[in-house]
Amino acid sequence: MEITKDFEFRDLAYNYANGISISLSGAGRYTVASESDLSSEDGPAMNSDFMTALKLVLNALAAQNADHTTLPHKPDEFSELMHEAVSDTWSQRGWELKRVFFTALYPDESSVMKLIEANRMLSLRCVCPNCGKDLTDNSDAVFCSVCGTRLEPTKTQLAVRTPVEEYILANFSEVEKVEAIKYYRQETGANLAAAKAAVEQLYKKDSSQYNVTDFLFASDMSPEARMEYLSTNLNNGIQKLKNFFGGEAQ
Repeated sequence: MEITKDFEFRDLAYNYANGISISLSGAGRYTVASESDLSSEDGPAMNSDFMTALKLVLNALAAQNADHTTLPHKPDEFSELMHEAVSDTWSQRGWELKRVFFTALYPDESSVMKLIEANRMLSLRCVCPNCGKDLTDNSDAVFCSVCGTRLEPTKTQLAVRTPVEEYILANFSEVEKVEAIKYYRQETGANLAAAKAAVEQLYKKDSSQYNVTDFLFASDMSPEARMEYLSTNLNNGIQKLKNFFGGEAQ
């Protein structure tokens, strides 16, 4: 028989290997195959084992600098990791974890601000993106002296954006910020304050941003990749103009 159970957690530490520590809250469901009916004591024991394994798996992913925003989009990979974490204990009880997926996973407001600042520092190339080493006094380095990670030139260091953030920038103008915040909350489960801070940062124009032309022609992109990038963005821009004026461009 198969059993589906809900899970929920709040303020669970997610400590990236590069030194950034955030607090995550979330919810989801997991499905278990059981060889027999569960007793009244089995339910709490199953939940306890599951939450212990969840913390272990999240800690392991954080130690690998796995982006927390991608976890809800990789249910198969996450399910496999969770299956390995509980298999020794659960196999003795005739249980098998079949599937895990998140219905919500989001950082608290203070963590959002930490991530925004971390992305700003990365865009200015003040820290190593892998181990977090301070590069302020060695901003021209090609490789990190601690972990050996190749460091991109300042102008080619793009701030990391999630699929949700990319969708917002492609489909909502700055005057549609309210709708963008609603979409961000819908897709991530974040509260209003956290969503507002994240969306406002997306539209913010500051010194850490630069012209995309600098990126295209200063980076290691092949000519073909450059043309494809330019073509895609040009077509997107034309479509936005059509939508704005309510008709086809002449």
